[in-house]
Amino acid sequence: MFFGYWFFQKSLNNFLEKSMSVQVINRLNQPIDFYAIKVINKDKNQFLSKRLGKIRTNHYQIEYFDMSNSNEYWVVGYLPKNKMVYFTQHSVQNKEADQKIEVKNYLNQSVKLSENAQEVVENLKLGNIGQSVKVTLTLLLLFLNIVLLTRKKSYSH
Repeated sequence: MFFGYWFFQKSLNNFLEKSMSVQVINRLNQPIDFYAIKVINKDKNQFLSKRLGKIRTNHYQIEYFDMSNSNEYWVVGYLPKNKMVYFTQHSVQNKEADQKIEVKNYLNQSVKLSENAQEVVENLKLGNIGQSVKVTLTLLLLFLNIVLLTRKKSYSH
C-alpha cells in the first residue's frame, strides 16, 4: 500500500493551487538536463530543488512552485556528462504570474551562486540514489518473503 501511494505521488504532476508555474523552453541545439531550485533562505542554505528532466531542442517542461515563503528561484542546466552549462537567477515580483524562460545560449550569471546551485543539485541526486536503493531493497525483501510464505513445504524422510 505504501509503495502504491509513493509511486502515485511521484508520478503525478505537482500542480499546486495558488502556485507559480515555471516553464523552461530549450532553444539550444542539444538536450539539456534542467533543475529548478527555489531559494528559501540563502544564508541558512535552505533550498527546494526539483529535476525538470532532460529537455530536448525546441521542447519545454513546466514545474510548479509555491512561492509563499520565497522571492527567488534558480534554473540550472547540465550537459549529459554532468557539466553545468546554464545558470540563471530569477527574482519573483508577482507570485501569481507564471514565468517563462527560453534558454537560447549557454550562460552562467553568477559563478558563486552557480557553485551553490551545483551543491544543491548534487545533494538532490545523492538523495534520489539513496531513496532508490531503499525502495529496491525493500521490494526485494518483500518479494522474498512472499515467495517463502507461499512456497509449499516439502519434508524429506
